Amino acid sequence: MNTSVRKWILIGVILCLQLGGFGLFARGFFPKKLVLPGEGVFFSDENGMLSVDELEPRFDKLILVVIDALRSDFIFSSGRSAMSEVHRLIRDGAGFPFTAHSTPPTVTLPRIKGLTTGSTPNFLDAILNIAESDTSSTLANQDSWVNQIQKQGKRLHMFGDDTWIKLFPRAFEKFDGTASFFVSDYTEVDNNVTRHIDYELGPGRESWDTLILHYLGLDHIGHKGGPDSVFMPEKQREMDHIIHKLYENMEENTLLVVTGDHGMNEAGNHGGSSSGETSAGMVFLSPKFVQIKNSSQEGNNGHKAPLDNPTEGEFTYYSRIQQTDLVPTLASLLKFPIPRNSLGVVIPDILELWENGEKAIILEQNVKQFVHVMASTYPGFDKIDVDIEMKCQAAQDSVELGEVDELRCLWWRLKSGGREIYGDKDLVFEFLYGCQDLLSKAASNYVERDLQFGLGLVILSAIVAISAVFLLKFSANLKIVLIIIAGVFSASMFGSSLVEEEHHFWYWGATGWLSWLYITSSRRKFRDGGNWIACLMLIRIIRGWNQTGQKYAGGPDTAKWLGQDSLGDNMGMESGAGQVLWGLVLVQYASLLGKLWLGGFSDVSSLAGFVFSFCIAMSSLVFKINMAIQSGEFVPKYLQFIVVSADDSEGLINLARLSFFTIGLASLYELSKLILAPRDNRVAVSSSLTNLSYIFEAFLVTQTRTVNIPLFIFFHLLRTYLARAYLINHRSSRDIVIIITIFTLILQHVSFFAMGNSNSLASIDLSNAYNGISSYQIVLVGVLTFVNNWVGPLYWTVAGLTMLIDSGIIPQTTTKAQIISNKILISQMFFSIATAGILGACYVLKHHLFIWTVFSPKLLYSAAWLILQHGLIDIMASTALAYLF
Repeated sequence: MNTSVRKWILIGVILCLQLGGFGLFARGFFPKKLVLPGEGVFFSDENGMLSVDELEPRFDKLILVVIDALRSDFIFSSGRSAMSEVHRLIRDGAGFPFTAHSTPPTVTLPRIKGLTTGSTPNFLDAILNIAESDTSSTLANQDSWVNQIQKQGKRLHMFGDDTWIKLFPRAFEKFDGTASFFVSDYTEVDNNVTRHIDYELGPGRESWDTLILHYLGLDHIGHKGGPDSVFMPEKQREMDHIIHKLYENMEENTLLVVTGDHGMNEAGNHGGSSSGETSAGMVFLSPKFVQIKNSSQEGNNGHKAPLDNPTEGEFTYYSRIQQTDLVPTLASLLKFPIPRNSLGVVIPDILELWENGEKAIILEQNVKQFVHVMASTYPGFDKIDVDIEMKCQAAQDSVELGEVDELRCLWWRLKSGGREIYGDKDLVFEFLYGCQDLLSKAASNYVERDLQFGLGLVILSAIVAISAVFLLKFSANLKIVLIIIAGVFSASMFGSSLVEEEHHFWYWGATGWLSWLYITSSRRKFRDGGNWIACLMLIRIIRGWNQTGQKYAGGPDTAKWLGQDSLGDNMGMESGAGQVLWGLVLVQYASLLGKLWLGGFSDVSSLAGFVFSFCIAMSSLVFKINMAIQSGEFVPKYLQFIVVSADDSEGLINLARLSFFTIGLASLYELSKLILAPRDNRVAVSSSLTNLSYIFEAFLVTQTRTVNIPLFIFFHLLRTYLARAYLINHRSSRDIVIIITIFTLILQHVSFFAMGNSNSLASIDLSNAYNGISSYQIVLVGVLTFVNNWVGPLYWTVAGLTMLIDSGIIPQTTTKAQIISNKILISQMFFSIATAGILGACYVLKHHLFIWTVFSPKLLYSAAWLILQHGLIDIMASTALAYLF
């Protein structure tokens, strides 16, 4: 067996260890959530009597309006809310407004689970959220208020986000679902819900007891243009009109609840744990509320509305509650048992609807339901024996107790105090909120064996990869530098702040790496110093393009300045920033046209080559211009003459397809040349690969947000100056492969963060995930979403391969297979060490406060880097290049 074959076998072994280890670890880290079986029941008092028989439901019917991504300021703020009718109802005393905290991950599926079951979400639901056909997350066998209402023989109708249909497949007598992930549409998706209202409130009002309306348009606007999109105020007014219509036409005994499932950050995305993402608006509306006196309002039944904005970065308006508190509150208002797994606490303000004796009954039901959940988590919690009584009595004499024992003593006081003790609301709510807090942060059911075995396999892959790389004939200093980079990165994963601000590691790493090469190479050839300085300046421009991470996310940056004309009152004004942006966009497309024309289509005439190149560049540019206009972005007047239609969604889809078609044809042309070229003709192979990289760049530009397109100018300049500065130097050619590979690894990560990405699920950008697609198709949307968010790394993967195959850099005696296999082994060493660090951090810190808000999202991103970027793109594409062409 020759050396080349052994090397490829080793690559396969390392890849299997990486993927197998990661898969095992993920299986142990994201287990199926354990829930209590059965349904909630009414609890009897100490005499065995059902005290709830004394209660009457305050409402017979429920209308739940979920406005996706309704951040609290969108409904309550004087500066950001256009919902004047809701404000009037709140002022008139017809509404109870709240800021409802959404527990991460702040995406729709787990938040609907929380709103209906009252339980905390499984983090794995953040992944299942994108699988429209997934049925593993159904709630058909888990207790919820939907189940309780259905159990009472009442009828439910649902119109809107089809996530509800997936969660409750047999609950609705009438429904009409809409795809939640088709973010390009924010008009028709809501019209398909609203068109049912007239019938449901008119001739069909007797056919339902609960009506659920889930609107997606506001969330889609956020994904496309952010919270300051020009379309946001109009969408708020549309929602306001619908709420007013529902309120005016519903029956007196109907409760109207308006809520968001989550909020959004300043980029318009969600999924993370920032204040904007976790602060959803919620308001209970009913004419009955006008009769309730709010003692804090000094004679006014209502609340002030709208409110001035709180401190910058905060989104708490009125009282702050947990979203799960909706569940026991609805149970009290509509009189059904609290769902079995609920961690919600009945909202204190709503209790004012009842007399004191009735309040005690409601609180007693909530307390006993919590005791039942606590007993399943902490066995024996509900049993009060002599030892417990003595411990609790001693605790009153300043004996310190653990958190669980403190709650157990509160339960002892409630249990021994009779019905009257529930009149002590301070004591009751201390117990309820204590249980809620403890159960919400209770440790997950990790599978230790899978965690340990998976981590062990990844560590083994790192050992094998390090051994393999050290056998390669490269400079020992460069190998040590690579290990230091991977090792420091791996160690940084154990700090939550370092994970959130990972971009700084790569920005400073790029600067340090370039500086080191500048110092070591300019000693031999001082005139190359200018090229290195140019590279450092370009890195500085690239890293300042988008602020990312947590600490400075949303702060001023180049992208915000260039895009400011697309926001708010600046919309449509031809000021300097918008002109500069589109000037840079045109420069990039002109550069792309030049590269395609001069480098590609060499087998046809110059005129034909120009026409083909022009079609590729122009079809992409026309699509981006039309998409920008339809998204509410600023476009200079001199470019608007090529607009197809300002509101023609079908036309936009066809433009995207035309662009993809021209790119696909050009790719087939260059691939055929590559296949037909003699394998030993490195010049022909290098030329075709370079041309393919330019065609691929056209695809990447098409999949990039307008404000990020100019980054490709700086990417190309950086690539050019790197070649000038080092790659054509008279350095030892044996080190070129490891140098280019280290460059590629660093610049992949630098470009990823420079595009505005982070380690938060909230930074996932869906704005280009539907280009050319007229309906939700999970495979195509998944591919485009990955490309949309990994544009930078994909660019540098292809650029790195192109530089490696360049016949002027690598000696002719070195085969493509040798070059590629060495590159893959070097990359595998980095990803093995890095992945081992990430898995190790998640294992060691699995009980950490930020395990689900910081480390778990990083684990998901690590999966994308390891499986898709490294495994599929870096290894598979490189292997194809080595042996197929």
